[in-house]
Amino acid sequence: YLSVSTLGPRVYAIRLIDGAAATMWYTALFTYAADLVPEQRRAEGLAVFGVSGLIPLGLGAFSGDVILASAGFREVFIVALALAVLGLLFCLPLRDVSRAHTGQTARSGSLLRNASDRNLLSLWVAAFTFFVGVVVVFTFVKTFIVAKGIGSMGSFFGAYATTAVLLRVFLGWLPDRLGARRMVGISMSFYACGFIALALADTSVGVLIAGLLLGAGHGYTFPVLLSLVVTRSPAEERGAATAFFMALDWLSLLVAGPMVGYAIEHIGYGQSFVAIGMTVALGTGVFYLLDHPRTVRPSA
Repeated sequence: YLSVSTLGPRVYAIRLIDGAAATMWYTALFTYAADLVPEQRRAEGLAVFGVSGLIPLGLGAFSGDVILASAGFREVFIVALALAVLGLLFCLPLRDVSRAHTGQTARSGSLLRNASDRNLLSLWVAAFTFFVGVVVVFTFVKTFIVAKGIGSMGSFFGAYATTAVLLRVFLGWLPDRLGARRMVGISMSFYACGFIALALADTSVGVLIAGLLLGAGHGYTFPVLLSLVVTRSPAEERGAATAFFMALDWLSLLVAGPMVGYAIEHIGYGQSFVAIGMTVALGTGVFYLLDHPRTVRPSA
């Protein structure tokens, strides 16, 4: 990114490499975490592990505001590069988890098999609509704040990340206590309401409230959906199932980015945010309509 000065083929190639690397990285990390956490506390374990990504979300937005106040985006990318190198160094000592699996390895075609598994279909629908919402938050909240002249990136994402972190750290046990399936509806409802609040926001306080609601929804939705994916997948195909789950995140970026941008240009932020909130709510409803969990597919 530091080498990019104009919009052209180079930036698209870099973005393609970035997306591929991020998908592999997230898949490896969350599969690793799923192998580490106790099965009976999987949702809580994945939620706590995810805090390591939410805290930098808040700190990154705040740090970006600080850097841009006295420098430019080149300096932002240099700081991001230094942090990425530091993260790489922390990853180098990691070793594969010794798993008490059946001794089998993932079979060819396991990714497509997981993608078409009826036991996971409801999760893919819920995950895709949730990720569409995440794309909108991370892509268009900044332009919304700039266009409306209310709030700031630091305060919004600070509220977003702080709420998600506090819920995961102090109430991370709630999904395992209430049941992950029930928690999907609760958490995604918070996320949908966050977009309605954002659509109605006309002051900095309104933007902050939207950040709190969206953070509460994100705090539970991601780990709960991922824990259900892991639970319903054979152990030797856990990585493939996690990979498809993460791929939906990037697919939502490909689909939602241009479509929501077009909608904002033609009908404005308010109606577009309401539409996204309704999309998340619809995904929640379809999840329960389709979700009839069966036993985990055998490992034969």
